[in-house]
Amino acid sequence: MQTASESVKIGVLDADLGGLPLAAAIASRWPMVSVCYLADTAHRPLGERSPGLVRRCLEAGIDRLHRLGTTRIILASQTMAALRASEASEAGLSIIDPVQLAAIAAADASPGGRIGVIASRATVDSGVYPQHVQAHRPDARVHTVAAPLVGPLLDAGRENSPEGRMIVKKNLHRLKVRQVDTLILGTSRCGPMVSLIQRKIGRQVRLIDPLALVRQRLVLQFGAEPSSSPEPTSPLRLLVTDDGPVVMQACQRLLRRRVEVEPIRL
Repeated sequence: MQTASESVKIGVLDADLGGLPLAAAIASRWPMVSVCYLADTAHRPLGERSPGLVRRCLEAGIDRLHRLGTTRIILASQTMAALRASEASEAGLSIIDPVQLAAIAAADASPGGRIGVIASRATVDSGVYPQHVQAHRPDARVHTVAAPLVGPLLDAGRENSPEGRMIVKKNLHRLKVRQVDTLILGTSRCGPMVSLIQRKIGRQVRLIDPLALVRQRLVLQFGAEPSSSPEPTSPLRLLVTDDGPVVMQACQRLLRRRVEVEPIRL
């Protein structure tokens, strides 16, 4: 377990801002941890891009965070995590992969081995979730659904509108008819929609939130969360590759306060 006297610099690599609340929570709860959050917002929605581009964004992001001095990197973008081609370029880094954590958690938690995944199109096409789940539990059946409209709904603030509720219901229908008993939130942007997703899929279905599992892992590493301040108690640096109005509005909506970001190029 990390002691309070030791300083740690964590990088959080993202594509579509879903990991921003996690980065802020880390900075607000562990004073010994400084956080550098990097979101490749210029390529939003990354989950609709080609595998080659996703991998290039991933490699460039890891390289930038490494050069900024981070030794632990959280892949908040599950699309990036799903398309990791090789770990050869990650020598000397500790990479926290939420896809692997969620797959194992779902395999262990599912009573009947009927597991659903709602994710980006790129994550679904990669086949990574069935691969990881079935490696841990060969008898499991994994059903995946692409949900490309989750991001635009949140950007427009329409997740609780009638059309937003209808889109979520349609996305989950195929999983519901398969009678899944466990659902992985395979896109990190699902966070603000958890209550709606739970209602639409059914109260009896267990939800697996990959970024919540990342936070649990950090608790094991750093100990109990000593602070509960909503404001950062340790450094939180926000880097984005595009700081247009939609990005800035999304940042403020997620953190519920004004934020300062640094635009960069990868």
